[in-house]
Amino acid sequence: LLVRSGSSSRAKDEAQARVASTCARRGKLLPSVRRIQSEEAKRRKACEIRAALAWEKKASKMALSNFLATVVGAGAVLLLLRSDARKTSATLRRNLRHIRSWLEEEQAVGTKQSKPPPEGQSSAPKDSTKPPETPT
Repeated sequence: LLVRSGSSSRAKDEAQARVASTCARRGKLLPSVRRIQSEEAKRRKACEIRAALAWEKKASKMALSNFLATVVGAGAVLLLLRSDARKTSATLRRNLRHIRSWLEEEQAVGTKQSKPPPEGQSSAPKDSTKPPETPT
């Protein structure tokens, strides 16, 4: 329904009332309400798009910072493992030297004990509780 621009405000009000009653009978929204809702939907959609773009920018920055944090963390672990491996190998070499010297000492003691005693001495240990024998 079109109302001429030169007509009175009463005619405009009547035309709007007819449109409202027609829309109410048909179960439709008024054109002005439809227009407002469509504008709100456009605004909501634009806002969603802006939020999505902002999230993508933030996500790309987060991805870069996550990557850098991972690289730094892996580098720190490698440095620690490298220095730890050096210390461990040095400790292992020192322990092996000690073990080797202990084995050599044990071999030396074992060879002394395995030698037969000189003649005239018994291999049995002397009993310290007995008095020494005197030759007669």
